[in-house]
Amino acid sequence: MKTDKVDARTLAQILAADFLPPVWLPDERTSRRRRLVAQRTRVVRQRTRIKNQVQSILH
Repeated sequence: MKTDKVDARTLAQILAADFLPPVWLPDERTSRRRRLVAQRTRVVRQRTRIKNQVQSILH
């Protein structure tokens, strides 16, 4: 049977035994690059959408 209490206890025991690996957090440079890539992806999608609309109107 699976319950939140059982899961919480198990996680607490694993943490107490130092079996959980540390979570990697990106540094500021990596975060900034990820934001730039995400922004570029949004802009490219928007450009494609607008180009398709223009083609549809002209067709």
